[in-house]
Amino acid sequence: MPRRRLRLLEKAAQNILGLENAKLLMKGVDIIGDIAVVKFPDELKRFNRAVARELLKEAPYLKVVLQQSSPVSGKYRLRRLSWLAGERRKTTFHREYGCLYKVDLEKTYFSPRLSAERHRIASQLQLDGEKGEIILNMFAGVGCFSILIAKRNKACKIYSIDLNKHAVELMVYNAYLNKVRRQVTPILGEARQVSFNLFQRKVDRVLMPLPEKAKEYLHCAAAAVKPEGGIIHYQTFIHTVKNIDPTMAAEWEVRNELKNIPHEILFSKVIREVGPRWFHVAVDVRMMRVKSVV
Repeated sequence: MPRRRLRLLEKAAQNILGLENAKLLMKGVDIIGDIAVVKFPDELKRFNRAVARELLKEAPYLKVVLQQSSPVSGKYRLRRLSWLAGERRKTTFHREYGCLYKVDLEKTYFSPRLSAERHRIASQLQLDGEKGEIILNMFAGVGCFSILIAKRNKACKIYSIDLNKHAVELMVYNAYLNKVRRQVTPILGEARQVSFNLFQRKVDRVLMPLPEKAKEYLHCAAAAVKPEGGIIHYQTFIHTVKNIDPTMAAEWEVRNELKNIPHEILFSKVIREVGPRWFHVAVDVRMMRVKSVV
C-alpha cells in the first residue's frame, strides 16, 4: 500500500482510537480496490462503526468498509464479512502491478498481502521472455498469479485450476479484461484429479499458492513436471519454536515429502507472519529428471 494512503488510514484510526490502538488495528486492515476490510481485535470491536465512518471521511479513495468476523476457512478459503459503512457491496476492481482484477470478497478468496510474491514469480518468467513455458497453477483463484505472469511473458501458456465456480467465472472475466485470454486457460475442477488426468509429465512449472493444503498435493505437482525437469513454487504454513528459522523448517518439509524424487531447493522466504510463531513461507524447488513419482 502506498505510504500516503497508509498515513491517511492511520490518521483516521488514530482520530477514534488513539495512537497505540490505531497501530494495533492497522495490522488487520486490507485495502482491496476501493474496499477496506478490517479485522477488529475484541477490545476494539465496540468502535467498529465509528472507525469505519472515519476511514471513509479521511480516505476518499475508499467507498466501502467491511469487518472480517471469521478467519479464512473451508474448501473455498472464504471469510465472513459484514458491512460497516459506505456502499453496500462486496465486489470491487483491484489494481496490482499493471493488472486489473474483478474480485468478489464474499464468494472468492483474494489477498493483497500476496502481491509481492506474485510479482517475484512473474519477474522470474519475465527474465525468460522468449521461453514458452507450459505452467500449471493448481489453485488459481480469480487468476492473479496466472494473469500477471501472462502479462510479463507473452510466450507462456498457463492452465489455471480452481474448485470454486465463482472464482473460475471471475478468472475468465479477468483474463479478458487484461487481454491474456489466449495464454490463460481457466479450468473448473479439483486440482489433483485435473492434474493426473491432463497434465502428467507435461508442464515446465507448477504454482501451488494454497499453503493450507499444498503439502498434500506436492507429489501431484511433481508428477506434472516434464521428465527433463522443471520448477515448483511451493507455499506452506510453518509453526516454529523459538530460534528455529521457518524457512529451514519449510525446506525440510519439502525434502521430507520428496525424499525419493531428485530435486534441489533453489530459494525460500517468509512471505508474512500469520500468527504467533506461524509463518507463510514460499519455497522454490527444481525438479530433476523425473521417472515415476506415483
